[in-house]
Amino acid sequence: MSGVSVYNYTDREELSFPTGQFCSVFQTDVYAILRCATLESYCSRDNTSIAICSDNQATLKAIASAKVISALVAETVQALR
Repeated sequence: MSGVSVYNYTDREELSFPTGQFCSVFQTDVYAILRCATLESYCSRDNTSIAICSDNQATLKAIASAKVISALVAETVQALR
């Protein structure tokens, strides 16, 4: 079983989300960014900069790509906007 963790430094909030048994590292990293982008505590802040850190180049390139072929990546890009 794998999962992702998100740490909100401002609120000192740590959250964990299961991703299931058959999730790839790429999918797990994209899902972590999606969870950050959709956290209620982040979405309710106006005029606030939020830094989401990832060291996975494939994930960062997929999110920045002009052509998205993954539904999970598309959902993440939309949430980040």
